[in-house]
Amino acid sequence: MTIRPIHRLIHALPNYDAQAFLKGAEDEFNVKQHGSLAEMEEAVKKEKNNHSFGFYSGGIYASLTLKDEGIMDKLITGNWSPDWKRLDVSILHTLTLERLLGIDSQALEEQKHNLRP
Repeated sequence: MTIRPIHRLIHALPNYDAQAFLKGAEDEFNVKQHGSLAEMEEAVKKEKNNHSFGFYSGGIYASLTLKDEGIMDKLITGNWSPDWKRLDVSILHTLTLERLLGIDSQALEEQKHNLRP
């Protein structure tokens, strides 16, 4: 089975600041800023087995690589399998969209922030 990359385009976040987002991400991710799209893509490729994501906002390119999968067991409670908790999409939504940007599941359903895959 092939799983393709996860792309998200987010608009209309009140008080959004890219540098503040990256600073907040440092708690759970190794964050590295890059000088170009190509550098960011290469960094993400090198970390492809470690839950790594590319980030772009207003001329800032960065890679975010998860420090510890165990955080997902603490954050996601309920009847979810360990494998589901370690999917990139679960990590992306739980740690970045919900925790850092405040976009919860209801906002996702309503496309409140014009989230586009």
